[in-house]
Amino acid sequence: HQAPNTLPSGHTAAAMGLFFAALIVVSRRWYVPVTVLALPGAAFAGVATVAADWHRVSDTAAADLVALAVGLLGLAVAAQIGLVRPGPVVSRSSSPGQRLLYGILLTVATAALAVGAAYFVRYHGATSELARNNAAYWAAQAFALGAAVAAAGAMLAVCRNLESVGRRPPRGLTIEAP
Repeated sequence: HQAPNTLPSGHTAAAMGLFFAALIVVSRRWYVPVTVLALPGAAFAGVATVAADWHRVSDTAAADLVALAVGLLGLAVAAQIGLVRPGPVVSRSSSPGQRLLYGILLTVATAALAVGAAYFVRYHGATSELARNNAAYWAAQAFALGAAVAAAGAMLAVCRNLESVGRRPPRGLTIEAP
């Protein structure tokens, strides 16, 4: 029995939104610590709402996308008023820790989505109700985690090309053409 709920999950959207807001306001050199500290909690919000049967996995994935869209809109506004500007080319400026973080996020997202797909296949091949329920539970958990980490990776991919100016610029300042 699935409890009545709404699309998207507010808990998930709020948690991911806070994570994305933290990425917007910190300097690029703080991306690794912020991600290591905040992303597990943000991702857990989506996984937990599915595990508690408060929302479907589609609700949490939609919440991740809504938070990503609002985060990107926030970045666009910050760029337009001059709070961020294009940074140096990423391949030369990413620290080894940042490159490792991006690799880990890609690996976790891919693995979680692959595990979810494997349990989805197992669900359709299950012969008992218990086996179907077990496969559905783990598929939903894996898909919720994969969606959260993929959304975080997308936001980091955009953020890593920007640099905070460190102070509020005068009114009317916009991003200069590269």
